[in-house]
Amino acid sequence: MEASAPFVHHLGVFASDFEASQRFYTAVLKPLGITARYRAGGVVEHWSPERDTPSLSLERAENASATTRRMHIAVTAGSREAVNAFRAAAVMGIFENGRGRSSPPLAWPLNCVRRVGIEEQSSITRM
Repeated sequence: MEASAPFVHHLGVFASDFEASQRFYTAVLKPLGITARYRAGGVVEHWSPERDTPSLSLERAENASATTRRMHIAVTAGSREAVNAFRAAAVMGIFENGRGRSSPPLAWPLNCVRRVGIEEQSSITRM
């Protein structure tokens, strides 16, 4: 029998504003211990230093019709503090995405979850 592997290997997100999206993801994933571990022209892949899967692959969309839309991603946090740090980074990323206070770089929500018993602590960023 093969070793257990995560259900999802990676998610690919195609961004129309790659630079702003890269800044946003770097900021919101950092409090969760997820960092950019691979970079090559138009691709940045984020994962945990302990495991390379699952990962989030941010890619430059070749044209507007190739941009990822209407997608929801929920990421796991190890503590309530990490949820709060995620939210703070997300709010800053929405309002200061490299072009001053303008539209966010993404068009879908990003959610950070920490389960404690049967309760769920959550931070949702609506974009």
